[in-house]
Amino acid sequence: MTSSFSQSTQDTKGVKGAEKIKQLKNVYMAKELELKNEEYSEFWLIYNRYEEALNKLWSENREDKNSFEGKKKELQKEYQPSFQKVLGSEQRAEKVYNAESRFRDMLKKELKGRKD
Repeated sequence: MTSSFSQSTQDTKGVKGAEKIKQLKNVYMAKELELKNEEYSEFWLIYNRYEEALNKLWSENREDKNSFEGKKKELQKEYQPSFQKVLGSEQRAEKVYNAESRFRDMLKKELKGRKD
C-alpha cells in the first residue's frame, strides 16, 4: 500500500512538472515569436496539433533517431504553410522551429545543472 501511494505521488509530481514546462514553453514561444493578440489563438491551435503529431512521431520512432529526424523535417514542411499563414511571413514561421529548439536546449541545460 505504501509503494502504491509513493508511486501515485511520483506520477502527480511528473504531471505538475510537465504542465509547468509546457507553460514555460508557451510563454517563451509567444515572446520569441512576438505573437500578436489576433494571432495567439489560431497559432496555438496549429502548434498544439503540430506538437501532438511530433510526440506521436517520437513515440513511434524513438529507437531510430535518424528516422525520427527525417520524419520531423517532413512534419515541419507540412506545418510550415499553416504557421506562415497565421504569422504572416516565412521568417516568423521559421522562428517556430528555432524557438522550439532553443527552448529545448535551455531546458536540457537547466536540468543538467540541477543534477550537478
